[in-house]
Amino acid sequence: MMNNDAKEISANVSVKNIPFYVLGLLFFTIPFGTNLMSKVIILLVIVSLFLLPKHSWSNRFLYCKEYLVPSICIFVLFVLGTFWSENIPEALKKIEQALSFLVFPLLLPLFNFSKKDIILLFKIFVFTCLFILIMSFVRFIYISIAHDEYIILGETHLGDRPGNVYEFLSNNFLVVQVHRTYFSAYLLVCILFIMTYFSEFNAVLGKKTKWFGVLAIILLSLGIICLQSKANYAIYIILIIYYTIKKLRKSPNLFFKMVLVFVAILFFSKNIIINRLKPMVDEIENIMSPKNEDEKKFTKVLRPGSTETRYMLYKSSLQLIKQSPFLGYGTGDVRDVVREQNYINNYKSIAHLNYDPHSQILYMLIALGIVGFLAFTSLFLFPFISSITIKDSFTSLILLVLFLNCITESFFLRQEGLIPSVLFLTVLSHMKHDTKK
Repeated sequence: MMNNDAKEISANVSVKNIPFYVLGLLFFTIPFGTNLMSKVIILLVIVSLFLLPKHSWSNRFLYCKEYLVPSICIFVLFVLGTFWSENIPEALKKIEQALSFLVFPLLLPLFNFSKKDIILLFKIFVFTCLFILIMSFVRFIYISIAHDEYIILGETHLGDRPGNVYEFLSNNFLVVQVHRTYFSAYLLVCILFIMTYFSEFNAVLGKKTKWFGVLAIILLSLGIICLQSKANYAIYIILIIYYTIKKLRKSPNLFFKMVLVFVAILFFSKNIIINRLKPMVDEIENIMSPKNEDEKKFTKVLRPGSTETRYMLYKSSLQLIKQSPFLGYGTGDVRDVVREQNYINNYKSIAHLNYDPHSQILYMLIALGIVGFLAFTSLFLFPFISSITIKDSFTSLILLVLFLNCITESFFLRQEGLIPSVLFLTVLSHMKHDTKK
């Protein structure tokens, strides 16, 4: 009889673990892109609702409300924004894309994570990123040896074209179909995890070996440099400065070793970095030139540089925000009004294109005005304050990485940015539970 009871208890425990296994699968699929993620999310919702107990949901939700409520508020504002939006089909599409703001904060309080569980989930994510990165380097080395030229895939309407090594690294380095900005942000999160939980990461091999964590950080750093996301270059430098100063206080010897490693990485990668940043410097000089704006070449050429494009989009966006500051233009009208303002400004180089503002902050201000901006800011601010209070540096630094990316990118307009961001935030809210325990 006791054996039967033990077997029944064991079976119940195994069944209740299924949602956690599916959540681990979701962390595994994040670096592979949207198609896999969306299918796993549907499975996660189904198994969680059927298999997890509901009695503690309200207590967990209320205890971590500063992490969860802002996300739900943003979704509600997206829904309300349809009432003053002229482009209703686009508004409905945006609401569908924004479902993660609602699903994860309502679903994940069903789970009862420990800190150990959260570390395991992020280990899965980190090792998946490392695997993809290694495969990308292997393919790059093979192409460099076996082929006479680098092919830039599908960049023009005419199809593929030959290019140089820097273009290949920027456009086609990854073996997965994820935009370089998002994957660079993933790699930054990986570095944050290893730096914060260095001993836990190294222990994955069965014994603690410092070289494994150091080697992983070097590889991740090289990946960030090869992907050539300028925003994440800047964030990477900020994080490295933070961690080196932090290590200086605890271990001067380790500080000097870290400085040497990162200086070596930057030195051997200097050609990639210079090649990426030089056009930006030239474009800033063009923007700052004393000519009238109508006379500046970048407002008329077919393909202006990325910095010049952002300048035009930011200027048009700020003009739109000034005209409708409180409630914005509605959930579905952002691209339409930005395009119209580009025509008004005579930005012939980009006016015919369906651009968004290339900044999540500007996007929220245009779509939902100051109300949307406050909700968006609270998504980062309240969890940041809470994580600082409980001395959870990992969460606070992830929030910093995500927010800084939102300044120069419409980071949440693609599922590769939105799903991981809201998922990480809601999972990390359980750190507060663990502190309470």
